Amino acid sequence: MKGKKDEIKESIAVNFGGVEGEITVQFVDVDIVQEIIEQFDELKPKKPNILIKLNDGRSMNIEVPNGDEKYKAFNSKPEAKEKIKKWEEKSKPIEEKKKLRLAYEFIIPEERPGKTVEEGIEILKSTLRFMDVINIVNKGFELNSLGGQLKKPENDF
Repeated sequence: MKGKKDEIKESIAVNFGGVEGEITVQFVDVDIVQEIIEQFDELKPKKPNILIKLNDGRSMNIEVPNGDEKYKAFNSKPEAKEKIKKWEEKSKPIEEKKKLRLAYEFIIPEERPGKTVEEGIEILKSTLRFMDVINIVNKGFELNSLGGQLKKPENDF
């Protein structure tokens, strides 16, 4: 079984500034993927809260956006919608950079652009369509069999 993970690769079609090409996507250990996700999720601003008055007169703070079935309905309150929109605006650049970083990690080393991770991410950002970045990440998750195993944010940009 040793070394079999290194053999898990698949090429996908991408568009480099109008030129069709291929990038080889590889298996990456789950720990590395999870570490990248957590690193960027920690950079996001804290989710906002809305104050909800309970029937017994008490009040309760609810974090929004909230994926918990018990509290999901609060996401559609006007106060929550406004706060969620502001939170998403602040979180979007971090989420985009997270996807670029994951894409860079999933590309086999010999095809990774740039001399450093940061330089590679900038090259991916400037040369690939964001749709291709998402396709690389999705293929990487597929190769890792990570369909629903990773904690996914409620608002995936």
